[in-house]
Amino acid sequence: MEEVIISEEPPHGLPAVVVGVPDPRLTERFLRIANQLHPLDDWTRHLKRIRRRPAPVLDDPPCEAGGGVELLLEGGVGFRLRCENALPDLLWRSYTLLDPLLFPLMEEVKTDSKEMEKGEEDKDSFQGQLRNMYRDFLHEIARDMDQMGGLTLVFRVVVVSSHGPSQRPELWHRWNSVWPLASPRPRPCELPSDALIEGANARMREKVLAICEGLVRGGPAGQRPSLLGIAAAVYDPSCGRWVGDSAGCTAMRRDNLNACGPYVERSRCPPTSTGVILEHPVIHVLKRVSTAAAEAKNISTPEMIEGREFVPYLATNLDLYVSHEPCTMCSMALVHSRIARVFYCFPNKVDGGLGSVHAIHGIASLNHHFRVYHCTKVEEEYKDRNHFL
Repeated sequence: MEEVIISEEPPHGLPAVVVGVPDPRLTERFLRIANQLHPLDDWTRHLKRIRRRPAPVLDDPPCEAGGGVELLLEGGVGFRLRCENALPDLLWRSYTLLDPLLFPLMEEVKTDSKEMEKGEEDKDSFQGQLRNMYRDFLHEIARDMDQMGGLTLVFRVVVVSSHGPSQRPELWHRWNSVWPLASPRPRPCELPSDALIEGANARMREKVLAICEGLVRGGPAGQRPSLLGIAAAVYDPSCGRWVGDSAGCTAMRRDNLNACGPYVERSRCPPTSTGVILEHPVIHVLKRVSTAAAEAKNISTPEMIEGREFVPYLATNLDLYVSHEPCTMCSMALVHSRIARVFYCFPNKVDGGLGSVHAIHGIASLNHHFRVYHCTKVEEEYKDRNHFL
């Protein structure tokens, strides 16, 4: 058995412009204006907007602004393209030639509230160009700066990561120290233990594949079975019992394109569909888990944690055993159900959502992540069964 881990390209450094917040009382207003005028994009959504400025190093220019808080204005490819268009070629290249990890771009632009309203900035300098690029931001905060005595603003160009690592914790920690990451910290990868492998393989054979066998034998003698041999079951590892399974699910008919499409090559699918199939075996068993949880809540006394009722949400801390790698739709349903682990036997090369085609469980921006295991030994044992399809 092997864990399905999505390989990813390591992050690389990209430039970003940050502004020092001169007074902690202005942090919320700075953040609100930045979100309105310069919202985070695809290159910066994995980053936090606010950080406490690290202790200065020898090469740092002196920082005159108090508070020690910096706000991310813009970064990534969008910021780099704007700079390339706004700054003279030779001047911008002189900055980008520096090794971004060894020599961060620490150029500072200092201005007070009166200077913000002037139009005679030195447009040939890096400082003047950068100030002009963010004149809308400076104009919005000028009133607050005047009320607080004309405090000084400090702009810096720094290095940030191109994306948040989703598989390697050491890379996540490294880039988080460069600029704080909003993407979740990856869990360390651990090889499955022998006990986990043996137990998972046994449960796959005895429960899930037994249902598959019944599905493919369910048709009249001498005729092709009417249902695809796909099955799923949910297991609670904390108490060692099955919570629900997909036995009785009759939606996956071979004569329906909507049923076969996500799992079978198009050449083997029927030419037409007779209905919309939304209840694949994974969806079917998740509905059963939800029903069982609702019934248990009604007949039992809920556990109390810190004075509040605690009822686990859907499939929290539960394992899914499924014969075939779930399609994209079912993989997203597993995210919403808060499943803990998924074990599957046969890869889905048509529309697999957990590694074969897509990698739903590896999308860093989703609010839940789970581990996926491919039961390779059991797959080898059943390779002559045409995957029950």
